[in-house]
Amino acid sequence: MTEMINQLEIARRTRTEPKMDTLDFDMGIFRKTQELTKRYSLNVSGKEEFWDVDKAYADSVFQAGVDLLTELGIFCVTTNRVVKFTDDEVKRAAREIPSTIEVGEGSDRRIFQKRGIEDYHNRPSFIVAGHSAWSDKVPLPIHLAVRANVADERVSAMQGFMYAETDDYEITGPTHWAYGARRAFERVRTGCTLAGRPGLCVIQYPTITRAFGVIAAMDSVKGIRPSDGTLFSIQPDLHVETGYIAASYVFEEYGLAYKENQGGGSNFIADIYGGMIIAVASRLAAWMCYRDNMQGGGRANAPRGARRDWGGRSRYIPQLATAQTKDGAYSLWLNFAAFKALHRNTGLITKANIWGCHEMAVEQMSVEFILMQALSAIKETLWGNHFHFAGSINPPSVIRWAADVSDAVIRSKLRMRDYKELSEKIYHEKLEGWADRDPRWANTPDQRMKAYADPARLIDIQLKVYDFYKQKYSQEYLDNEETARNYLTDLGLDL
Repeated sequence: MTEMINQLEIARRTRTEPKMDTLDFDMGIFRKTQELTKRYSLNVSGKEEFWDVDKAYADSVFQAGVDLLTELGIFCVTTNRVVKFTDDEVKRAAREIPSTIEVGEGSDRRIFQKRGIEDYHNRPSFIVAGHSAWSDKVPLPIHLAVRANVADERVSAMQGFMYAETDDYEITGPTHWAYGARRAFERVRTGCTLAGRPGLCVIQYPTITRAFGVIAAMDSVKGIRPSDGTLFSIQPDLHVETGYIAASYVFEEYGLAYKENQGGGSNFIADIYGGMIIAVASRLAAWMCYRDNMQGGGRANAPRGARRDWGGRSRYIPQLATAQTKDGAYSLWLNFAAFKALHRNTGLITKANIWGCHEMAVEQMSVEFILMQALSAIKETLWGNHFHFAGSINPPSVIRWAADVSDAVIRSKLRMRDYKELSEKIYHEKLEGWADRDPRWANTPDQRMKAYADPARLIDIQLKVYDFYKQKYSQEYLDNEETARNYLTDLGLDL
């Protein structure tokens, strides 16, 4: 049998295929996804029963994603060239995506497996993520922050940090890229060791996407071990870069266990139906170009402001089965269709962000916040994803609470239809308008940016929940969690 297309051939095509302006390619995405939507009759509204996506529709979404790669291709931002693939190349690659990954060493060895939809046997594994800059001026040593986040045995991997400046050195230029990458990795490993988990899989968060900067920390003794991982996210709108292809090739030869596409399927061009198509195409492209074996599961990205009557505040509302776009489409149904397209046609292991982690949280304490996180954990457990906790850092309550809720979902054998009913009930009883009543949620810039602008305040919110030095929760948080736990128990969740 012919092997899947190799990275050397893809790299060759990034140098030899036709050139194109970025804008022309991006507008081509819009036109081609519109064409494919019509070709496969994808323009349907769906329904509230979001889990009821028939196989033929999911397979059509998948084929549309394949066609996008064969008829339009991907865009190399380094060389401004368009790389196309044949139908056979794409489908052969899709069949080669692994459904099992082994990471870590010794007692910290873990196996990621593709989860099933409503899977009551294969519990979600946890990936905690720095996925941000860190500063020496943050009033908490990074190794103590890491220790708190990896102590739970459910954590299978820790994605690290990068530095713009550390040890009085600005991280710029090849020598300092290497220094910054190695120091960041070293400090995360120290935190893992303090937690009694020296063999845990550590995932590099690269300082820069140039090949040298990505591979500089590759060192089986002091740096990235073969049992570790690194981030290789594809850019939005099917954009790739040669530095990442080169670095991924080196890591493939090294035998690196884990390569992650953080989300990398978003688009700024297509409508919600085109978003489904791009979600499929981008995951396949990330696997072919970068060999990403852990990825976000794909979703239909609606245009900004598309949700009805929510005043742009939809990020603080549970993902409700009844939610519709301005055109009347059921967004959760379309999201599940994109997920099912990949789930049926590949072995891809998928992860999903748990709501409310550091990057978007202005508080992590209230009963409402805790209930929002519970609904996120319920949905992703049933959906078939592993859990990703975005950074820069979270109190360990976020991880522990998600584990408790997920385990309760499995013990209670909840179904997708139960999520529909629970999310509606909890929203109307506890969460409707909650963010509007709290002025802190009026402006929520990415909290991770404080690492540059105000590092001394980077983890103020987290310190109100948990004392990282004493390893102790605040009483207010514990009381609020107990209130949320009792409420969910009364609704029938075996917590």
